[in-house]
Amino acid sequence: TQSLTKKSDVYSFGVVLFELITGKTHETKGMQPLAEWIVPMLRTENIENLLDPLLKGRYNVQSAWEVSRDCKDCHTTSN
Repeated sequence: TQSLTKKSDVYSFGVVLFELITGKTHETKGMQPLAEWIVPMLRTENIENLLDPLLKGRYNVQSAWEVSRDCKDCHTTSN
């Protein structure tokens, strides 16, 4: 409907967070939408495989998990 709602804002915020931590856009060519592939991958509990490789390990793993959970919550709350 292209109308902005609180749900769409929450979802969009989660997508932007996903983009920041993975270094990928929500529409990376040849891939399904970011939120659709990252949420199931969060269940694998291997955050290092999801994060932007340019970070080169310069992050706190616990903080990365907390941000990724926030992203997932934005995605699931808006559905």
